[in-house]
Amino acid sequence: MWPSELVVCVLLLYAFLLLSTVWVYAARKSIALREKIMAWWIFLPAVTFALLFTAAAGWALCAIILCLGVREVASHLRADQGHPRLSDLLLCAALCIAIVWVVWFFTWVGVLVFALAFAAICWLFGHPHQHTRRRAAMCALVLLSSGMAFLPKLQAQLVDDGRWVLWLCAVTALCDVAQYIAGTTMGKRQVTPSASPGKTWAGWFGGLVVAVCTSLALGGALSLATWPPLLAYGVAIAVSGFMGDVSFSACKRMLGIKDFSSRVPGHGGVLDRVDSLTFTAPTIFILTFFQSASV
Repeated sequence: MWPSELVVCVLLLYAFLLLSTVWVYAARKSIALREKIMAWWIFLPAVTFALLFTAAAGWALCAIILCLGVREVASHLRADQGHPRLSDLLLCAALCIAIVWVVWFFTWVGVLVFALAFAAICWLFGHPHQHTRRRAAMCALVLLSSGMAFLPKLQAQLVDDGRWVLWLCAVTALCDVAQYIAGTTMGKRQVTPSASPGKTWAGWFGGLVVAVCTSLALGGALSLATWPPLLAYGVAIAVSGFMGDVSFSACKRMLGIKDFSSRVPGHGGVLDRVDSLTFTAPTIFILTFFQSASV
């Protein structure tokens, strides 16, 4: 059974999503914003479904994301970009399972693997060559697999009943939405024009404010921690989520695509939606680990 505060927070998130949907249509906002809001009628139920597994919610959400994400990566290993070949799909699935196993049993080796994949993307983006496409796709797969593996690892570390998983997904998601709205309405100065031209300083700051406020409000409502760590976690999510978004944008540029797929209207593919979560999950795991060790 869910704790009462978890039930209340889930219902409040659905109410907020409903109000946001009414607002974007009543105010006749852009089609892109409408699609992004409507896409959350897919993602929020998926998170809710994962929460039904309570102590295994992290594993459930990790499995859902990886099953869909692996196929998207496999379809971009070759230049033809159609349905993935069976050999590519099996290769990606095997690598994904191996990385999840490493993160679960050898956590800090998993952190190193994640860091090396991030460094590889940065290097490949600055030094393109004939094999960049395949290597960029594999780096994206390593980031996705290792990053998502920290969802169940975080839950196990905190002996969580699903509250931390909901908090992490909600703060990351609202930070993304705030970055988009602030960036499109007020953004002028680009942060990474070569990798992700749409990312602006105004957008990042808007995401930071929303991430901190959501972390404090939702974290307090779920009784996760006191306000100082929740404040720090909100800042960390804004920074790491932004890095995740830019990293996968760089991968898409190296692959020569706009979105990883067209599976989700307004968001592209599953990878286009969880790029930030891929970075925020390991970041919060590391911060909570050291906080617990210092107590």
